[in-house]
Amino acid sequence: MEDNTAEIVQESQGSAIVLDDNGLAIGIRVPSSVKTPVSYLDSIKKYEDVYNDMHKQFEVCTKLYKYNPVVGNAVDILVDFAVTEMKLEPTGNKEFDEIASHWFANVNEDVELYPPGIQPILWEMALEYFTHGNSFPYDTWKNIEIGTKTYKLPHRITLINPSAIRFDEFALQIGTPVIYLSYDMKLLSTLLKDGRSNKEVSILRKGIPTSILTKLKKTSGVNGIWLDPRFVSHIKRKSKSYQTWGTPYLARCFSAVALLERLRQLDEAISDGLMNIVTIFKIGTDDFPADDARLRAFAALVKNPKPTTTIVWGHDVTVEQVGPEGKILQFKDKYSDAKQDLHLALGIPSSITLGGSNTDPYASMLHLVERLTVWRKQTGLWVESRLKKIAEYNDFEDIVPKVSWTRMNLANDKDVKNLILAFRDRGLISIQTTLDQSGYNYQRETDHKEDESKSGAEDLFAPPV
Repeated sequence: MEDNTAEIVQESQGSAIVLDDNGLAIGIRVPSSVKTPVSYLDSIKKYEDVYNDMHKQFEVCTKLYKYNPVVGNAVDILVDFAVTEMKLEPTGNKEFDEIASHWFANVNEDVELYPPGIQPILWEMALEYFTHGNSFPYDTWKNIEIGTKTYKLPHRITLINPSAIRFDEFALQIGTPVIYLSYDMKLLSTLLKDGRSNKEVSILRKGIPTSILTKLKKTSGVNGIWLDPRFVSHIKRKSKSYQTWGTPYLARCFSAVALLERLRQLDEAISDGLMNIVTIFKIGTDDFPADDARLRAFAALVKNPKPTTTIVWGHDVTVEQVGPEGKILQFKDKYSDAKQDLHLALGIPSSITLGGSNTDPYASMLHLVERLTVWRKQTGLWVESRLKKIAEYNDFEDIVPKVSWTRMNLANDKDVKNLILAFRDRGLISIQTTLDQSGYNYQRETDHKEDESKSGAEDLFAPPV
């Protein structure tokens, strides 16, 4: 066999031109840098690995919300529309209503890391629900002084990271969920340090309920800490009672997002290829092959061109360019199917996420309103269950607490207000309900009416007879 040892004609950083004994020139180019891939999407392509591991799904969902513009914007829209003001309905027991109002306004007031009140908790629970599909609120109870009396209240509500939650598989088989909290070893070792001499440890420990810290000290938390079902709740999305986890809202987006990412990588590879296209010069023919001297002379001309250089082009010199065709970049609809799948998975009309629509936006939002209502009902039931425990622990009997939400901004204001006025004219609803549903505060309007009556303004601005 003939030895065709290659000779390097020219070499520079990242590239080389090689010439073998037969006069064959080979251009080699090595990229100077390798682009960092979107690593958190790598596991999406391995469907079995992701869908069989809920904690991997949580990780991907968190990063999709943080980094993907469409997914992140969609979740923000869901949360912003779903969370409106939650109100307490009167129970008929004035003392209990005052306690419940105090708890609504002041829960988490002694926790530096959280703003006080029930509304910030609702915002956080909504974000957890529409990303991970599972939220774990944990109650910490304490005796609170209100006026001249002391009441036992859940003065602190902490949302536990679903990624730190583990279930007892044996207990699940008999339909009894047993929940464990499992922190990683680095965090555990930090939390078990003396917080009096370390400010960082002190701040971290303030964000964790005292009852959990106590268990950490006793068990070291290596195998997980058992969470008392009296104080921990599991609000899960679209799941049967015997299933461990709720379905993450973003899980159906995985395939569409992975496809979009592959299409973008394809475009980047094509663009890179067009910018670094390979040009081949062929010199000589089969009957009259070019010798080494001619190849070297021609290579010197094309490698270091100068404005004054004149090239005499022989009849046996041809040029070819090798690289991707730019036509593939002109396919306008190649992203359409993947984007449509993504919007279907998110369940949000494109008129909201992208702006503008040829369809009636009110009609397209009806399904979205119902979807948000499901979360509002689930969360409302959880808040009512906390209020029932407050009544039970403080010996209030025959108390049936109820909460309500103010209207979502997705509803058509004009149609809703016309309907409310029609109900009021027929005597089907009270004045308080009419004002509340129209966006006015009943007590404030009552005070205004009384002031106007005393000042005579009511007679001054009376309608004409």
